[in-house]
Parts: sequence; C-alpha cells; structure tokens
Amino acid sequence: PYRGMWLGLGAGAGSSLVTCAVCIEDREGGPSGYLRLGGTVSPSVLIGGEGTLWVQNGEDVDQLLGSLNGIVLLYPQPSKGFHVKGGVGVLRYGISDGPDLEDTARVTSLGVQLGVGYDLPVSPGYSITPFVNFVASSYGSLEQDNDVLATQVNVTLIQFGLGLSAH
Repeated sequence: PYRGMWLGLGAGAGSSLVTCAVCIEDREGGPSGYLRLGGTVSPSVLIGGEGTLWVQNGEDVDQLLGSLNGIVLLYPQPSKGFHVKGGVGVLRYGISDGPDLEDTARVTSLGVQLGVGYDLPVSPGYSITPFVNFVASSYGSLEQDNDVLATQVNVTLIQFGLGLSAH
C-alpha cells in the first residue's frame, strides 16, 4: 500500500487520432509514456500530477502530443492493487513537416484522462504496473505562425504499457 509521497514512470505504445471539421486522419502508432508524482490521501485515494508524452516520426511528418494533468487514483480495495485514474489538465499537439520548429502547427486545449492499472509488488516500496490510459482534448484550433489552419480539432490517445511505481 501507498504511504506518503509516491513516484511513477511508465513506457509503452500509444495510438493517436486527430480529427477536425474538415479532416479525419488515420490512427497513428508510436512510443508513449508518463511520469507522475503525488501524495497519499488515504489507502484508497492518491492525488498528484502526471505528464504524458507520445511521439510519431513518420516519413513525411513528425507528431508530438503531450499533456499535463492533475490526477486522482482510486483503489476500490487497496490490498488488491487494481486502480482507476481520472484527470484533467492541458493537452498540446504539434505536427511538423521539417526540422525547423517554426514549421510546426500546434493545438493547445483542455484535456481529460481516464485509465486503469494494476500494481504488482516486486519488492517493499516498488510495484510494476500494467496500464491502459485514454487521453482526449476538447476542441481547439490548429495554428501555425498565428494562422488558423483548422478549427474544432480533437486529439485522442490510447496508451498502454508497463509502469514502475515507488511508494
């Protein structure tokens, strides 16, 4: 069980989809991960912050999605390790067709996150955590150099992998 401060780091794969009023893109896969830190409110409730990252380097374009969220982890039965997660924060997505950052189009919007995981103790104070997360943005505008390229842009990410938690 968690006590006091805790830290988690996870890595795996992610699948992102970008949609807007005039476009529907295909889902793209790439490496993904998270870093989170927080405190224990009770054996059943943990609160903290989490940063999520996903990248996709394609032949024509590079994509980067990041989010920073306040999160709550709920353990219905703390001794069992299963938990659900919810969070809200800021999501930022960028797409670029070259190495020059000035060529990057970006959308920044409100983001929400839902997830599940299961802590498997490996030694006192450490757990391996298989996880699945869903991250989604509110609708925003894709902009480049103060020009609006698309409106009502929505970004979603399905993320899964393994995490390591210190508690």
